[in-house]
Amino acid sequence: QSGKGGIFEARSAGSHTRVEIYWTGSKLCLQLCQVSSSADFNKCLVRDDCVSANVGQSYAVQVSWDDCNTASWQVDGVLQGSWTTVEGFGSTGPVLCYSGSGGIGGWKGS
Repeated sequence: QSGKGGIFEARSAGSHTRVEIYWTGSKLCLQLCQVSSSADFNKCLVRDDCVSANVGQSYAVQVSWDDCNTASWQVDGVLQGSWTTVEGFGSTGPVLCYSGSGGIGGWKGS
């Protein structure tokens, strides 16, 4: 995995609400946002929750929301984080290997 960028992103139409998984070059990271404008990204529920990852290794990543009050993510079956929330995240236009998130762009590594 050379390079860095977005691996998966899903946003809600017309808003900045989203779930995003991205690669930094040495870490897999998660972002969960329920904000109304890009100026509010510092208020994301989860911003840059990352786990160290090795180049050349595959990972099973699962992000969930239980429709009640908990969002969580797992990497290879190990819980990485869990957060209380009453809302879900991006639900329209899921996209693989691209992120419209400004500077990070899509992951174009190998």
